[in-house]
Amino acid sequence: MATRILLVGIEPDSVDYDKWPDLTREKLIASGREVVEALTGAGYEPVSNLIDGSPESVDGVRQKLVELRPEVVVIGAGVRADPDRLALFEQLVNVVIAMSPTSRLAFNTRPWDTVEAVERVLR
Repeated sequence: MATRILLVGIEPDSVDYDKWPDLTREKLIASGREVVEALTGAGYEPVSNLIDGSPESVDGVRQKLVELRPEVVVIGAGVRADPDRLALFEQLVNVVIAMSPTSRLAFNTRPWDTVEAVERVLR
């Protein structure tokens, strides 16, 4: 069985693109596909879980953690890098710890180094 990776990111329609002038909805969607393809190509089993940041979306992550029991959870920069989403990032980290304590947390710097981030925490 391949190593399961849960990718938690922000839904493209929930991003404030004014904060990220070099980012577009299309670029974000494309990079999400590229991450899944890169992880699959590296032999992992990625599952993407896009959230809008609402309390219900955190509940959805909680449920996905119970169902999937991933070895690694990657929380994307759309959550981590936006100061307005700090409380959401905190909630997600704590949900991972509570619901899937054996999961490793990985953090990428950009979509294209996600495989490296996953492999770093699995060493």
